[in-house]
Amino acid sequence: MIEAGVVDADQHKSSNSKAVLAALFPSEEEIGVTYDEPDGYAMLPGFGEMGRCTNCAHFVVHRIGRGSVRGFLVQNNPGVIHDAVLVAGGHDFAVIDDRYIIDLWISLYTGEEAQVVYDLSDPMDQEKIREIYGDPEKWWVWNGLRFVRTL
Repeated sequence: MIEAGVVDADQHKSSNSKAVLAALFPSEEEIGVTYDEPDGYAMLPGFGEMGRCTNCAHFVVHRIGRGSVRGFLVQNNPGVIHDAVLVAGGHDFAVIDDRYIIDLWISLYTGEEAQVVYDLSDPMDQEKIREIYGDPEKWWVWNGLRFVRTL
């Protein structure tokens, strides 16, 4: 039996297309988001408030069973021009197979973007990737304890 909110890792080890990955995160309801009473915070199953992009990224990596959490501070990544990210001061997101960005915070939570998955290898996604995530060379990676510079 698979824990609620967790995808069978064996079933999805070869899930390497944008459409297949996006289908894993169709809506808040379908990924098990609940609303905390009395404050009404959107809560990810097992990962806390959905309003924290870091929680969304960890949820994605856990649900898929692979990938990494990456992030940046806006002050260190001047190419970022997306309003929601600028207001937040930084942003964290999941990267799967060093190719696919999965971002529940910018899509399902804020509703700022309809697209949940971006393909770093797809020329059609490049403009939006630069707008939201800036320069990949400026991203840091979560090592299990903290964010560290990638080499």
